[in-house]
Amino acid sequence: MNQDLQKTLWAAADKLRSNMDAAEYKHVV
Repeated sequence: MNQDLQKTLWAAADKLRSNMDAAEYKHVV
């Protein structure tokens, strides 16, 4: 996978995770 794309995806995932309650995140996964 393109490294820049991977970084962008991880940054987006981190942003989503920080906006989510821990219990909600666990439920999604």
